[in-house]
Amino acid sequence: MPRYEFCDERSKKSWEITISGSEVTAHWGRIGTEGQFKTKSLDDEAAANKDYEKQIAGKVKKGYHSAELRAIAKAEWPKLEDLEIWLGSDEYGCDCDYSDVEQILGRRDLSLKRLGIMNMEFGDEVCAGLVDSPILPGLEHLDLTMGIIGEEGARSILDNREMFSHLKTLKISGFWTSEIATELEGICKGAVIRTRGPADDDYRYVEVSE
Repeated sequence: MPRYEFCDERSKKSWEITISGSEVTAHWGRIGTEGQFKTKSLDDEAAANKDYEKQIAGKVKKGYHSAELRAIAKAEWPKLEDLEIWLGSDEYGCDCDYSDVEQILGRRDLSLKRLGIMNMEFGDEVCAGLVDSPILPGLEHLDLTMGIIGEEGARSILDNREMFSHLKTLKISGFWTSEIATELEGICKGAVIRTRGPADDDYRYVEVSE
């Protein structure tokens, strides 16, 4: 059940939603209370899915954020070595932005060996943020596939290639020229580079959205 939260100086509220067949159930209230439940019965599963996405989009528009990603950013995992995060499209319920991922990249108490930040719409920002991340030096494997990364993001890595050269594997896909792809392949021995489209491709999308 996806959980979303809205917190400001006046209130702290949570909202959850689940779908089962043609029924959509929402659960909301002040954080720490039992809250309220409301179930809607739709004509069929297609109508239920449409209502489900509509409700999530409405909450995101009002300022609610995913509690799951924030929980990851705040969790204490001193022995965690493998973290893989799949994001998505804001058109299909992804309510996070780079600021949420930035909190994870800024952690100094993680001992990650493998990090996957995948299927994200703000890949260029992630690439730039990794350069200054205290997590990067300890990584052995980095996966930045299935999202939207352009030449700006690729250039952030190439201009700081010495900071990525220690990686055993670097997997990255994006929209760039063949020359950029060739340069990326030289970052480390285990570089796996996939070009999703040309640098000037206006139609860019995450690979998993629905």
